[in-house]
Amino acid sequence: VTIDESKVKTQYLVLFDNILHRMRFPKFMEIVSEELGDKCAQIFEGLLRDGRLNLKLMVDRASQVQLYVTK
Repeated sequence: VTIDESKVKTQYLVLFDNILHRMRFPKFMEIVSEELGDKCAQIFEGLLRDGRLNLKLMVDRASQVQLYVTK
């Protein structure tokens, strides 16, 4: 039996804190929306969904969401 060394082995790591935080996203969104308004909630949603975003990506995402909402 020959072993094909070109195969890539992938390992996954479960981060339980991240799982718990993801389950709390709706509550986080509700608090931000109530306390800071819908525009902040849209930006916050992008951060929760995508992780880190630079300023340009946040502005682009917010303008795309605004175009979608106004249509």
